[in-house]
Amino acid sequence: MDAASRICVLVPTRGRPAKASELSDAFHETAVSKEAWLVLVIDEDDPDYDAYRKIKNADEVLVVPPGRPGMGDALNEAAREICARRSTKIIGFWGDDHTPRTMGWDAAVVSAFNRGSRIIYGNDLLQGENLPTAVFMDAQIVRQLGYMSPPGLQHLWIDNAWLEWGRQIDAIEYLPKMIIEHVHPLAEKAKWDDGYERVNAPSLFDADKIEFERYLKNDLRSDVKKMLPDGN
Repeated sequence: MDAASRICVLVPTRGRPAKASELSDAFHETAVSKEAWLVLVIDEDDPDYDAYRKIKNADEVLVVPPGRPGMGDALNEAAREICARRSTKIIGFWGDDHTPRTMGWDAAVVSAFNRGSRIIYGNDLLQGENLPTAVFMDAQIVRQLGYMSPPGLQHLWIDNAWLEWGRQIDAIEYLPKMIIEHVHPLAEKAKWDDGYERVNAPSLFDADKIEFERYLKNDLRSDVKKMLPDGN
């Protein structure tokens, strides 16, 4: 990865190489500079491992150890590795069911970053301003915290944590004209499959909600302090 990879978007994905391939194509069709770098994050035991390795338009396929159900563990493994590469200035997360619709989304992100925003998100046509289901953040946040997602969370409520981070450091920006569509069953834009069923199970939802509330009470203040300019 070189200086052209100023924006690095991580896409944790499992068992959906066709979706990942479509996203890879859309990513590069709508980016207007060479500063955007797409990394597919896959588990080393993914049954579609070989198919992922053959996707041509992904800039990188990063293999991580299998973790708990959900994206949290894979995202943190990948984010730590990517942010160890000092050329990464902005790191993002998209699901493999997000699709960029706005030409030049990358330029919009850079402009917001240059205005001082440290957490940036667009309109996913599902949650809109309510939640950053697809997010970009200052890579220094990951370096300061040692993770991109509170490590107790498995999949759900992670975007709630990002929203809270941005509010607490007073450096979050919503870009309503930047469309990164969440093509999700809840929007009746995709069919429920085994992956959706696994990460949206009521037991996981409840466990992540409890963990999110625990995080807000016990750990958020410390993390916010680290994210501030004089944080350790």
